[in-house]
Amino acid sequence: MATEERASPAAAPVDAKVSQHEDAAHQKRNWVRLTFDCNDHCVFCLDAHTHDGTNRDRAEVRAQILDGRRKGAERLILSGGEPTIHPSFVDFVRLGRLAGYERIQTVTNGRMFAYG
Repeated sequence: MATEERASPAAAPVDAKVSQHEDAAHQKRNWVRLTFDCNDHCVFCLDAHTHDGTNRDRAEVRAQILDGRRKGAERLILSGGEPTIHPSFVDFVRLGRLAGYERIQTVTNGRMFAYG
């Protein structure tokens, strides 16, 4: 007796989601460091030796964001130190969107989002 295999109704959305993640994993990335500072002092931080309390120059960061997009990067990753403490963080996210990045990510401890 032959059995017929059918995909479950939920399989199609799952397959599409897996495909999206695989595509995203192969996107060209532009990593942009915004700060050499952090609002946490984690004992396990591998980046602590670079923290001198400074933020990168706004014009320099802006140029790096735009240059990465011109070179074909599809994903912008804003990092630090802690990128959300840069006074122009939101402006950099906005610039990334206007420049045409498909995805914008940040590597953050998330504390600034809790301060509302």
